[in-house]
Amino acid sequence: MKHVRCKHCNAEYYVCEELNVLGFPLGGEQCEVCGETDYLVIDDDVKVEYSSEAVMEYKEKDILSKLTLLRNEIDEIIDYYR
Repeated sequence: MKHVRCKHCNAEYYVCEELNVLGFPLGGEQCEVCGETDYLVIDDDVKVEYSSEAVMEYKEKDILSKLTLLRNEIDEIIDYYR
């Protein structure tokens, strides 16, 4: 993974060739702010480490959001059949 700076708008972002090859929208060479592909490499060997606490916090927020959507759908069904 590379840490880069856009030469057009100076926004910093990450480029990940592995994700880009697999077809993910993240990690592409296009600037997230202006869409340009011309950038300056700040660090070309960035290692990412994920903590289990951060992953659990993300999962909890995701579950809470899904439960909220489900509750809203159930409320709409109940209102419809009243």
